[in-house]
Amino acid sequence: MNHIIVDLEATCWKSWKLRNAMEIIEIGAVKLSADLEELAMFGRFVKPVIHPQLSSFCTKLTSITQEEVDKAAGFSAVFSEFMAWVGPEPYYWYSWGDFDCKQFGKDLAYHQLAWPERETHYTNLKYLFADQRDLPKPVGMMKALRMLEIEFSGRHHRGIDDAKHIAQIAKIVLKGKG
Repeated sequence: MNHIIVDLEATCWKSWKLRNAMEIIEIGAVKLSADLEELAMFGRFVKPVIHPQLSSFCTKLTSITQEEVDKAAGFSAVFSEFMAWVGPEPYYWYSWGDFDCKQFGKDLAYHQLAWPERETHYTNLKYLFADQRDLPKPVGMMKALRMLEIEFSGRHHRGIDDAKHIAQIAKIVLKGKG
């Protein structure tokens, strides 16, 4: 069974008034083998439709530009491409926090899509990491990287860059799980 580490970026605003209107604008993922070897990476932008114009806050936070999402395919096409990349075999999937799992659910519902029917298991690595280290509460990805002495490279709040770093954490956490 492969391990799929996912990090999503979504439309966002400085004010949380539009929280329910957020939609995915980037899917970043890393596929690890059962032996935790990196097999492949997936990074695609998604064209938003609810609020197609990115806020300046969102662009500054994620570094994703209006031009990049304007050129991107819609969620249905990118999700289909993502699931083809995941492959037909059963898999475990992980994210750092519950946001990604919940946001996938919202976007799937909005676009009237469903997860393909096959065996899958979801784990919130943020809680697993905290549990393994007896932390009083979960920590952010950047703090976890510092605790593991892993240097961050790339851009924080970019799906593919964050997914790569979460995969590094996952390799350590999942080795300790067994």
